[in-house]
Amino acid sequence: MENKRSPWSLLPIFSLAALLIMATAFIPRLAFPTLRTRWVALGLVIEVAVQPTIALVIILAALIAGATERLTGMASGGEKSRAPHWVIPSLGTLVGGLMLFHPPLALPRQVFLITASLLPIISLLTEIQLARRPMPRGIGSGLLQGLGLLWLFSGFLSLAAWGLRALFSVPLTFALAYGISWRLLSPVEPSDSRPRAALHALLTAQSALALHYWLMPPIQKGLLLGLVSYSLWQVLRAAQEGRLEKRFWLETAFFGLACALTILILS
Repeated sequence: MENKRSPWSLLPIFSLAALLIMATAFIPRLAFPTLRTRWVALGLVIEVAVQPTIALVIILAALIAGATERLTGMASGGEKSRAPHWVIPSLGTLVGGLMLFHPPLALPRQVFLITASLLPIISLLTEIQLARRPMPRGIGSGLLQGLGLLWLFSGFLSLAAWGLRALFSVPLTFALAYGISWRLLSPVEPSDSRPRAALHALLTAQSALALHYWLMPPIQKGLLLGLVSYSLWQVLRAAQEGRLEKRFWLETAFFGLACALTILILS
């Protein structure tokens, strides 16, 4: 039965891959007028400029989320999984699409095009494999963690490159950190992942608020915030697995200090 179902299940994956490639190639080239609004509340003047093409990226991310839930449900034989398989493919699609509008790094546009079109599909394939055969400490789980952390850092770099006000950047940081942490902590203990993910997102958002008012290049802000968020996630995962020992704290502190100095010196 599995051999008969596998070739059929590849058809929607190929369709999604083609859709992502075409969307990431053509959406940034669409020219729509920017919508600008101004709000006045409590003596504060808030100006918002919205690009209509961003709405297309959000719709595409929602489509990927629905397709991921459908395909992972089929891969697991119709059994409802407690793990949020849709989070990383959809957030990856959203972050990858936004990176095409404001590249956070001085790299060729083709790099961001490949990232936005192929990595969400790799995330989707990884989720399907995990739905078929859960591997908490296997290759699939390690690949998923790598992709999740890649989208986490990329999202923080994109938010820093956009230069949003703290009123918008901090809630977006909270949402991104919560989604990625919720998914990455789920394979270990799904029932306990949401409170830990909320704690991780709250501490990351507070760090984003503190870094927002520092005078430093956007790339430094994004990388430092990613380092803080990654260190917090490592602590929460170690607490979940019962590995909070003296050696762990020393390794985490040394790694964090070395990375922070490298970011400040090289960027």
